[in-house]
Amino acid sequence: MLTLLLLRRLAARASLLVVPAALAMTAAAPQDAPAVPQRTLLVTGANRGLGLEFARQYHAAGWTVIGTAREPESASELKALGVRVEALDVASGESVAALARRLADVPIDLLINNAGVSGSGGKPLQEVDLAEYERVMQVNAIGPVRVTQALLPHLRAGRGRRWCPSPAASAASPTTRAAASGPTARARRRSTCSCAASRRS
Repeated sequence: MLTLLLLRRLAARASLLVVPAALAMTAAAPQDAPAVPQRTLLVTGANRGLGLEFARQYHAAGWTVIGTAREPESASELKALGVRVEALDVASGESVAALARRLADVPIDLLINNAGVSGSGGKPLQEVDLAEYERVMQVNAIGPVRVTQALLPHLRAGRGRRWCPSPAASAASPTTRAAASGPTARARRRSTCSCAASRRS
């Protein structure tokens, strides 16, 4: 009986603590308070898969979204979202530099390096196509570093100043899942550490 009474008193005291706190929060935010500026996301490889879903969800959450694709004219689903669509080939330094120039003084709060390609893995060493392997490394490992380096001024101007190499992009489909644990994924993790250190400096 005493325990039941004690629980009831504790519950009553808890409700007294919670309700005034909620009222205080309401009172601290007047209706004429200035609106919080929109945050901006840039996601590479946004024309399909995870990149497209990132663009969709952040756009629905009220973010300003910039989605990139190698062929923007073919990115019909991305365009349908009503977001800004930009051309970008992460393996091309010229393409990346051109994107940075087009964005001019646009601050970026979050950068998701989602663009990636899959190689024909599972081959014996003597059958590995080195040209194809180099292309995969250029896109999946060096690409995120190249893009982040070019957009560092934009990230530093943003409020979030975060970037994500999105290694999960390598596992977006069953045919590319093996790449998530291969040398490309390990290289991306190493680049994450080095670029994060540069961003903080």
